[in-house]
Amino acid sequence: MKAKIEKMGTFLAIIFAKSAKLLKAAKILKSAKLIKVLITGCSMLISAAIYSFQLGWWFAIGLVLMLFIHEMGHVMACIKKKLPTSAPLFIPMLGAVIFVPKMRSRVTEAYVGIGGPLVGGVAAVACFGLYWLLPDKPVAPNGFLHRHRPESLQYDTYPAA
Repeated sequence: MKAKIEKMGTFLAIIFAKSAKLLKAAKILKSAKLIKVLITGCSMLISAAIYSFQLGWWFAIGLVLMLFIHEMGHVMACIKKKLPTSAPLFIPMLGAVIFVPKMRSRVTEAYVGIGGPLVGGVAAVACFGLYWLLPDKPVAPNGFLHRHRPESLQYDTYPAA
């Protein structure tokens, strides 16, 4: 009887040790996912802050969100094709990037490549529709066009009052 109890105790100890390792591995996996979210979020905030110096906060936030939607279109296409992918990484003044292993075929590469513009285009149409639904249309501040495109000064861009 004592031998059976010792075997049972050894068995339970092994299961407990294995489950502790599995629990630790699950925590590491969860923290890895959290780290991906933190890296993407921080790079989005840094990009928005840098864009805001030139374009203002609202425009910068909108631009970064549209970039995020575009990149998530690529990520969704990768998921559909069962390709491992990284979280989007935003590079200020350049855009964003995801990292994907070498594609298996040209068709897969084309599918993943068109995913971003398709989802981004749908988001752009949704933003345009929202703009038309608003009762008071927001406009760019005076001088916005001239500040960022000085060559526009040679044309009459504002109607005469």
